[in-house]
Amino acid sequence: MNPGTQVLTISKLTKRYPGATFDALHDVSLTIPTAQVFGFLGPNGAGKVALDGALTGRRGIAGTIIGLFAFASFMVSSLAPGISALKYIDLVSPFHYYNKPSPLEAGLQTTDASVLAAASVVCLLVGLWIFMRRDIYR
Repeated sequence: MNPGTQVLTISKLTKRYPGATFDALHDVSLTIPTAQVFGFLGPNGAGKVALDGALTGRRGIAGTIIGLFAFASFMVSSLAPGISALKYIDLVSPFHYYNKPSPLEAGLQTTDASVLAAASVVCLLVGLWIFMRRDIYR
């Protein structure tokens, strides 16, 4: 590429999600020159993910998956004492190990550490599998 050329130029980009009453992005313009490091910084809701999705044609799903997992884990750990069917599922919830009693107070047992390590490996492998199946590798 010649010096002074642009890698990316966006002019007056507007993005509205289906069913939304306002624009996620409104009249965004930017130019990224060659040989420059560039990043999106801003507070929650500023439109960083919306802009990334508009540029790549993909929407971020990682935050949704992590949020759902965290919510489900918390609910299982909260309901497990009253529902015997959740007793074994609760053992793979991270909240089980951080709430009953705190590992900082009681120490982390070897079996607890093993279950958490195994759950972490499974999550890592599933994440890697999903990442490798993205359409940019096809």
